[in-house]
Amino acid sequence: MKIVKSKIVSLAIRERRMKSVFYLLLALLISSTAHAQYKVGDVVSDFTLPSYDGGMISLFDYSGDVVLLTFWFFGCKPCQDEAPIIQAELWEKYGDRNFQVFSIGVGETLEFAKIWADLYQLTHLVMVEDGSVFDSYSTFLVFPQNSLVGSDGRLLYSEIAFDLETLDEIIESNTVLVSIDDERANIPDELALHPAYPNPFNPSTTISFDLNIRSTLKLKIFNQLGREIITLFSGTLERGQHSYIWTGRDKNGKKVSSGIYFSQLQTEDLLRVRKITLLK
Repeated sequence: MKIVKSKIVSLAIRERRMKSVFYLLLALLISSTAHAQYKVGDVVSDFTLPSYDGGMISLFDYSGDVVLLTFWFFGCKPCQDEAPIIQAELWEKYGDRNFQVFSIGVGETLEFAKIWADLYQLTHLVMVEDGSVFDSYSTFLVFPQNSLVGSDGRLLYSEIAFDLETLDEIIESNTVLVSIDDERANIPDELALHPAYPNPFNPSTTISFDLNIRSTLKLKIFNQLGREIITLFSGTLERGQHSYIWTGRDKNGKKVSSGIYFSQLQTEDLLRVRKITLLK
């Protein structure tokens, strides 16, 4: 097992060597002028990234939780050193609180994200991105970068690498213990598509639904003839409550005529439909 793992690591490091050089050169070129979008105290925006297990993870799916965003790439030695520390000293310590860890591979593939998770036995969320999210949080193109988003959506902490003691204190003081009963109370009993609100509507309406398990689904709007008007969402969502807004436009951005429409929520196994009326 150790021999196989060693070969995997060697292969990964070789394939990432050119990327490591690229990041280093790019950092030297732009570090004097780069500025992060967010500063401590700012309210951050949502983002959605692919997870190595095939799901799509959104920051706002964990509203109410404190979320640590730790940015890495495979050829980064400090990132390799930090990964097991974050797992053992933060995630395993505060996993029973309203706390999450997003381990985000910048410029990495889903294949290498899985290797990363397996290599360091990570049990928190591991995903990848092209660098756009990283740019919003990092002042310099230097890895690893760690940012902490509070339960109110404000940036609590953002540093290159991290001071474990400081980060531990911030997480402890901003999280609370989540009991098993509390978690169960927030889990819907079944798949449910709720009536749109407002309905009738003009110019927009909110379509909400509940998922009792993590599901791959599509949320679409159809007209009375059964023709698809627009897909509001297609992908994988965590269990819980979700909402999307329809602005009365089709997939090309054109306003549709007044009349009766239908919202359709379809998972791999189930289908739910609700009627919506658009007024002019």
